[in-house]
Amino acid sequence: MLFLLVPIACSRDLPDPPAPPAPPAPTRDGFAAPARCGERIQPTAALVRWPYVQRVSDTSAVIAFGTSTEVEKTRVVWGHEDRWDHHALGSWTDLEDVVDSGLFGHDDLRLHHVELTDLSPGTEICYRVEVDGEVAARGQSFWTAPATDESTIRFLVFGDYGSGTDDQRAIRDAMLPYVDSAHLLLTTGDNAYGSGKAREWQEHVFEVYRELLTDVPFFPTWGNHDYGTDDAAPGLLSNFLPENAWREQDKERYWSMDWGPVHFIGLDTEDPGREIRDSETDDELDWLLADLAAADRPWTIALWHRPAYSGQPSRTPDPTARFLFVPALEAAGAQLVFQGHNHMYERFAPIQSDQAAPEGVLGTVYITTGGGGRSLYTIGEAEHQVRAEKLYHFMVVDASECELTLRAIGADGLEIDASTIRRCSE
Repeated sequence: MLFLLVPIACSRDLPDPPAPPAPPAPTRDGFAAPARCGERIQPTAALVRWPYVQRVSDTSAVIAFGTSTEVEKTRVVWGHEDRWDHHALGSWTDLEDVVDSGLFGHDDLRLHHVELTDLSPGTEICYRVEVDGEVAARGQSFWTAPATDESTIRFLVFGDYGSGTDDQRAIRDAMLPYVDSAHLLLTTGDNAYGSGKAREWQEHVFEVYRELLTDVPFFPTWGNHDYGTDDAAPGLLSNFLPENAWREQDKERYWSMDWGPVHFIGLDTEDPGREIRDSETDDELDWLLADLAAADRPWTIALWHRPAYSGQPSRTPDPTARFLFVPALEAAGAQLVFQGHNHMYERFAPIQSDQAAPEGVLGTVYITTGGGGRSLYTIGEAEHQVRAEKLYHFMVVDASECELTLRAIGADGLEIDASTIRRCSE
């Protein structure tokens, strides 16, 4: 009789994989000392949608949250430590077909939005939410924008994510360690798969990222999947972005804001992009040119969905992005663009006039960050391509007056790629 001895590796004999390094501590230049918010009470069942922070500037913010449609009396109280000395009541909008019918016997959600005003710049604001006189959440916080360009901010960027997959949740878990240090969370579109329905926003965005969104202001841009339902209406109703677009129908579809040393511009490559015509006023390109002319921060960073430069073999560059947005941004000296749509990570060398930026010229760096969790695409070669990876990931960016430090982080929390852009001479 022949016996074969086959070695078996027992899991208990294998070493544990190394833990990812802790996120580097942020620089607090331009910010006050962190606040002490007291005991943190996680949102109760009264909040069908956890609080999320929107439209944060140096002196104001919006706190939004969802309840059943029976709730009418809510307020937000803010301050720090034992000084909860400011409060405001909000208004609400009823959204249809949002929550599981088993929760309250219907499918609707009452979306409350409360504006906080007279805030101090560069300050951590603690807040609590009350529903029908009871505390429904307490000890959450966010940072207001600093008052000066001479500050250092940290923001996260990702895209093509809201699909409810395990890969999406893995990237979410890798992002959570940054919740205490990130000042902003921005996206490159396709936030809610498959077609941007209200229920998909609830299940794939607000429920998945609830621990992040209670403390980190959320600034999305819009992708083709977001437009799959009523011209992106469910997403627009759920979010409160800067309303500085010129046309009424484009409010929150494209936007800009100043945050510390950065002027951010969120552009729309879907309906507003396709509607650009050779006209004198009232379209996205005219608005962009005027916005760029008025920008005065050290850095100009744009975000949009469909890529202007693409190393994905079956997806050519988007004409609106490549031939309209790119020349406007490059003429204004914009240094960085984040784009999505291609489900991968891709970084291009600095570009000027469709060529590699010459010596001594900063140029514009284009980064595709579309690996937020939906799926991954094949990578091909592209002119000016420096690095491309078929990996789920998100971006961490530290921006000071003279330097941008960019890191792509994978689902294991480890660094995939890193680069630095400098604008000041030695």
